Amino acid sequence: MLTPFCLSKHDIIGRDDLNSILREVPKVEQSHFKLWLTSEAVLNRVLQNDVFVQSWITQEEIRHRLNLYVYTNSFERARKKLAKDHVCILSGVPGVGKTTLAEMLLVDYLAKDWQLVSINQNVNEALKVFQSNAKANQVFYYDDFLGQVAKGDKLGKNEDRSLLQLVGAIARNRNKRFILTTREYILAQAKSEHEQLSRSKIDLFKFVVKCEDYSEFDKARILANHLYFANVPQGHIFELIKSQSYKRIISHRNYNPRVVEWMTHETETDSCTAKKYPSVFLSRLENPSELWLHAFENQISEASRHVLLVLATCGDGVLTTDLEQAFHSFFSARSLKYRFDSSPSSFSKALNELEGNFIRIERSDSRLVVTFHNPSIIDFLNDWISAHSEDVNELLSSAIFFEQVERLFMLSKNVSSRSKKIGAFTPDLVIKAIDRSLQGEGCQMQRHGIHWYESPSKPFKDSK
Repeated sequence: MLTPFCLSKHDIIGRDDLNSILREVPKVEQSHFKLWLTSEAVLNRVLQNDVFVQSWITQEEIRHRLNLYVYTNSFERARKKLAKDHVCILSGVPGVGKTTLAEMLLVDYLAKDWQLVSINQNVNEALKVFQSNAKANQVFYYDDFLGQVAKGDKLGKNEDRSLLQLVGAIARNRNKRFILTTREYILAQAKSEHEQLSRSKIDLFKFVVKCEDYSEFDKARILANHLYFANVPQGHIFELIKSQSYKRIISHRNYNPRVVEWMTHETETDSCTAKKYPSVFLSRLENPSELWLHAFENQISEASRHVLLVLATCGDGVLTTDLEQAFHSFFSARSLKYRFDSSPSSFSKALNELEGNFIRIERSDSRLVVTFHNPSIIDFLNDWISAHSEDVNELLSSAIFFEQVERLFMLSKNVSSRSKKIGAFTPDLVIKAIDRSLQGEGCQMQRHGIHWYESPSKPFKDSK
């Protein structure tokens, strides 16, 4: 009856064949609601609509910001790591460009028609829409997966276990990818608080984003893209070019993509004239305190805050053994006064939390030397100390190295241009601090090449 069109029964398309074809073109399923109840994929989309809507919003936001992205060497290295491991945890200091890099990686997969699943609240959102079949290419995205405030992080009861199970499943699945972002100190703190994370091999998936990895050409393109696509007024751009301030911005020691984003936003450009724009831009780089203020006040532990304050008084480049002595002197006194927890392990936990974002720990021969991760952190801490006289007096009362007394005193002499000044030192405090520290060894280290050396003993050590 069907001759010559059907030569055998294999030429007849049956129900199973039709369903197979429909699975290959999900858009057809989604367009005809009568097919929904017989389709697992479409029914799942209906039931988990909030997850898909969030993913769609994230995708639209990424498309809107496409023009701001700059291809860098970091992108290529992160892309290779993601292709190899299937999971990539982007970490780094605030404002360094973790989210931007994550979105660039997502664009790479969206261009290949992978399905984006954006996780907003918790890892259960990903588990609900995870498709195990081999043809479902999915890329999961979890921005700030540990939250922005570590003490109130996103990991609820047993969620660390669920997260690690999802990471493991995706790592073993060739058609799944998982991109996460977090701040380095929050990841370190979460590992100390969640046993499952601390015992896992999650660090194998970590990719640290650093400002130092940006070439000057990368920085120039980031600045140019923001100036152009953020619609900065032509007069403001002209002043940057005329004064050649753009060169100073690109080569500035505190260059940070977040500061560039702030300074090209209309709220900033509208608040100053074109003539003043270059100087205001550079002043923000000189004092990018907003980058560190929120993290310092809300996101790190009490012990970590005390380590940073003590390090600011000791100087950039201190042996861990010396820093630990100065820390315990300050931290023990304050923990009694303000009634917060103190334990013998507080110092080591704080170093683990801070390393890679606020501080670096370098090995020199058999010793460990602590330095600040970024010059802008020193600027921020100097401003903080200058505005908190009570902290100054308590740092002075607990100082065990003369460098600490000297720096606090010099800081008080250099705050004339600041809106808040260190109050007058109590003479007794100063005399006691000098008497206590003058006869001791110094704590400051000096770098020569790749090695650190102790500064020469003070010539007045034996003087009256």
